[in-house]
Amino acid sequence: MKTLNDIFQSGGHASAPYNAAIKVAVCGIGQVVQYRNANGDQRESMTVGFADQSMAVKGTLYDLTKKETLRVGTTVMLMNTIIKRDMKTIVITNKSKVLKTSPLANISEERIKEGHALACPPPADRVQIKSVHSSPVKTLVTIRGQIISVSELCILFVVIQMNLYYVSLLHTITFLNKFTTMNTCFKQEEMERTVKVGGVDTSVRSLRVKDETAVCKVTLWRDFAKRKTSVGSHIQITDVAVQLYNDEKSLSTTTRTTLEVRLMKILMNDNSYLFKRCFNAIYSLKMKLFIFRKWKLQK
Repeated sequence: MKTLNDIFQSGGHASAPYNAAIKVAVCGIGQVVQYRNANGDQRESMTVGFADQSMAVKGTLYDLTKKETLRVGTTVMLMNTIIKRDMKTIVITNKSKVLKTSPLANISEERIKEGHALACPPPADRVQIKSVHSSPVKTLVTIRGQIISVSELCILFVVIQMNLYYVSLLHTITFLNKFTTMNTCFKQEEMERTVKVGGVDTSVRSLRVKDETAVCKVTLWRDFAKRKTSVGSHIQITDVAVQLYNDEKSLSTTTRTTLEVRLMKILMNDNSYLFKRCFNAIYSLKMKLFIFRKWKLQK
């Protein structure tokens, strides 16, 4: 029986059916990934890490009825597969057979770790957000930061300007009348919306995340768009891809992404205390102006 190295180094087509048996150890099982085929039908696949004494390779399982046979630490016999030599991948379809068999001997621990890493790759390195803006497109990164809103920054700017410059009474009243409406959007994030991707309705939502170095936009796709988050929450999001749109670098979720959210009851960023003080001052001023106008009318 040929080893994995014999099979993948033997030459031939980059991708071709392989009917002979392949004996491999199961080193790792990845997450189930949903996708749509050329006809628009929703399907699922799973990545598996295989190894023998000669090398480790990745397996792609398209028939999830066989996943119960593929247990980490077991040895299996694969038949009627597809070999992708250029990608060092064994493709398992509904025509393939997966059978348990006797253990393989003399597989090094290093080889097993290689197989596990192919199925469950470690998350991308965590970086500061400022480095996202100089990273190449499609780079995978992990970031940690706090969700903010554009309205938060705008309102704080206007409030600070009001404290620095003279504002006429008329402009002040006009601004204050609009402030309540603006404040209702203060803690709002972008709403989940639906876009067409490959002719299929797909959920998407965007956040703005900051750390101590910079701010960037993060686009959440599919199930991530439905995750509960709120302005002020701290998040860690792994394996997001750098994108470029309208000359702006941003991040987008991938099939490898994980999202951890720590919800906050109040804003804990550097400006939260300032905003609270400004809001209280403006609300007090608005009440005083209301009383003043009422008094003037009574006279």
